[in-house]
Amino acid sequence: MSKISQKDLTKISKLSQIEILPEEEGMVAQDLEKIINWVEVLQEVNTDGVDFLGNVHESTLVLAKDEIIMDNSKKDILQNSSNVKYDYFTVPKVIG
Repeated sequence: MSKISQKDLTKISKLSQIEILPEEEGMVAQDLEKIINWVEVLQEVNTDGVDFLGNVHESTLVLAKDEIIMDNSKKDILQNSSNVKYDYFTVPKVIG
């Protein structure tokens, strides 16, 4: 464990809430070192002049117009209930 110390491994284990068994520590440390090395290689890539890529597809989302449509009338809605009084739904009394 050259780059990843025992202290680092313990901290990573606590933060990720993953139990690392003592016999697995060496293997996990090696895997983490490989990941760190790979990230270091990526940091060396020159990205000057490269635009940010927010979506791999070149299409854009079409937004629908917000339109208010009044297609529900009170009469049609109340027609679905068997308990209507004074143009309102009636329900059983809940509070006694």
